[in-house]
Amino acid sequence: MLEEIHLPSEVTDAVDLLSSRKSIGVLAGGTLVMGEYNTRPSDLLEMVSLSQMDDAIRGIQVDGDTITIGAATPLCDLEADDALSFLHSALESIGSPTLRNMATVGGNFFAQNGYGDLATCFIALSATCTLAGANGERTVDAENVVQGAKPDELLVSIAFKKPAPGSWRYRKAMRRKANAVSIATVAALIELDAGVIKSARVAIGGASSVPARAPSVEKALLGQPLDLASATSAGEAAKKDVHTYSDAHASAWYRERVLPVHVRRTLIGR
Repeated sequence: MLEEIHLPSEVTDAVDLLSSRKSIGVLAGGTLVMGEYNTRPSDLLEMVSLSQMDDAIRGIQVDGDTITIGAATPLCDLEADDALSFLHSALESIGSPTLRNMATVGGNFFAQNGYGDLATCFIALSATCTLAGANGERTVDAENVVQGAKPDELLVSIAFKKPAPGSWRYRKAMRRKANAVSIATVAALIELDAGVIKSARVAIGGASSVPARAPSVEKALLGQPLDLASATSAGEAAKKDVHTYSDAHASAWYRERVLPVHVRRTLIGR
């Protein structure tokens, strides 16, 4: 049973609580944490609420082509920021507008796969995460921390370079057109030189238990023109990069069958 909610105003105070207490969790928007707590057995006795730490870990900063987002920033703030217009289709695919008013960037980043579509985007964007712990702050690639921070660490911010116009691609396959769990999410950053792919960074979520890069897809694309043939080949290569699973929304077999199609559609739109 939950006994106490702490309301620190500084990151250091929050870290001190996380490192000195057992059976303690982090509460930001609460859209996932409280749902889990109220419907499943939990050992949590205390929570660290981030509601009083707005200045420390909330907000969007743009410095040239580098964008830094505080972990406690609600998703609706990202939707309202023109600098993040390339992410708007991804944001709109997450939950409902009401949910996005409360759900935070950090919460979605660490969400159970199928819900955490921003993690797939951040991996494709080569984002870095700043984590605060008892020994100070450290910066880690998003793909290396997506499975979870250390118990005594707090995600402070996520930073990445704004993609060049026309280089960003995103697609989410789901049972409904909105407010649905991912069956397969694909995010890609593709750079062309004279019609030939000179760099490709692709991430896949929803199809495996954890969002991750898709090196086989990237290898299949490099040096190729971005056309139906290369996109189809890359889609088939995606099967090597995932370990599909079954849940209430789709079987492992179905995820493997549809993934190549959605990789192709992400890349060329058809």
